[in-house]
Amino acid sequence: MLAALVSLALPPSGVPTAVADDAITHQDYADMLGLKDLHAKGYTGKGVTIAYVEDKPDLSTPELQGANIEVREACPFQSVPETISHSTTVASILANKDWGWAPEAKIINYRVPTEGTKEIPEENCKSRLSESNKVYAQINRALSDGVDIISLSIASPIEESIAPAIARAAQMGVPVIAGADNTVGDTNRSFGNLNTVAAVGYTNLEGKRAETSSRGKHVTIMAPGEGIAERIPDSSGNLTKLGKGAGTSYSTPMVAGLLALGKQKWPNASGNQLLRSLINTANNNGQGWNEEYGWGLIDPVKFLTEDPTSLEDTNPLWEKIPGALPNQQTLADYQDGLTDPVTLIGDSSYVYRGVDDTIVTNYPDISEYATSPRYHKK
Repeated sequence: MLAALVSLALPPSGVPTAVADDAITHQDYADMLGLKDLHAKGYTGKGVTIAYVEDKPDLSTPELQGANIEVREACPFQSVPETISHSTTVASILANKDWGWAPEAKIINYRVPTEGTKEIPEENCKSRLSESNKVYAQINRALSDGVDIISLSIASPIEESIAPAIARAAQMGVPVIAGADNTVGDTNRSFGNLNTVAAVGYTNLEGKRAETSSRGKHVTIMAPGEGIAERIPDSSGNLTKLGKGAGTSYSTPMVAGLLALGKQKWPNASGNQLLRSLINTANNNGQGWNEEYGWGLIDPVKFLTEDPTSLEDTNPLWEKIPGALPNQQTLADYQDGLTDPVTLIGDSSYVYRGVDDTIVTNYPDISEYATSPRYHKK
């Protein structure tokens, strides 16, 4: 799967050369949504942990100075400048002190190889396609580490093996936010096609859906994603040029960051309640859900005004795509200890309780043969 992992950003446009020390100090979307006012009121994401899964950012860039960012990887690999550039923009949208959504949150980059990255032979990694480096393994690690929100600005053809990790996140009340992809029609490569995952489309600064923002049953919410100032590589691979980027790659961390502000204000609210509030407070001109805008454009002020703690504490997106994974059976199998542990690498809490001798042989340390509650239900 990771061989096909790609970013959800469109190619940059308008690329003037810039000196590396020139910081990006302004983003139009921050003005559009009043981020400075929110920060001035103390909404900064303090005390909240956001995980984002993709290649590593360049922590030396001016935009990330002072940000609380940690990189965690399962196995080292060699990056390419384009993937570092993309990750740096995503991290900056989350954590930049001037225009990041949650500048005082803790940001953890769970690193995975994306398109173009290579193995480092001397590191003795089996392969950059190895199970330990897959997206679901990093999601499971993030959940085991106790993160509050998970953000995915990458895309790949969906494999069934990711479903248990996503179901686990829903059970734990940890929102998973993913880009809806950048195609004219519906798409099947966005992680937003998974049930329980909030798929984010993108708009221009007037709140109109961008032509390339995917539409379909998977779309949940919208956020700005055009005209994003970003650092891109020069001929030497250093991030010394500035360009303008667009795509659901960049609307996705905006939604994750907004959820972090909500979690800060209402620490007792579950991720499920915050997701419900995000949907309830979105602006779609009273039209309800549709395939172009989902539930509508995020409304930060309204979201941070309405207390979510009285809302139902279940994920509101279990049935957004009938027949898709994960489903309630996925969750039941996980809860009953009947999921194959190969899809739960990084889950430090899981115990296999089934009767598959091969699985028990392969995973003796986390197996308790035939103890699943399903076998003992009356």
